[in-house]
Amino acid sequence: MLFSSSSWSDDSDQIAETMSIIDRIKAIDSDEHSKWGVGSGCIAISRIRSISFLDDQIAIVSLRGKKQFVLKLRKECRGISKTGFSYKARGGQLCPRFDRLTQAQSRITCEIESIDPYVKLVENKV
Repeated sequence: MLFSSSSWSDDSDQIAETMSIIDRIKAIDSDEHSKWGVGSGCIAISRIRSISFLDDQIAIVSLRGKKQFVLKLRKECRGISKTGFSYKARGGQLCPRFDRLTQAQSRITCEIESIDPYVKLVENKV
């Protein structure tokens, strides 16, 4: 197989980008959660900048700085992505399996199943 110099360059750039992705994935190993600011799987409320639902079960939690987490509810919470929600965290932290979000319109409570670091695998190049 022949490679032109431009295709070789593209391949090496892709390999470097892939390595970067692999390094980022390794960084979110469960033993490393504390480095992300998630002690015992919980996030301090004071660090949360926003929570944006992608659908009725998955949200992206953005912290002050650039770190983001994926918040997953135990099951679908109908309407939470459209009508909004409220939450009351015990001890100043948002924790899976202990805390719940309340859907704004129906007042249904929805249990948080997990909070995990979010790593974008594809970066937007401008």
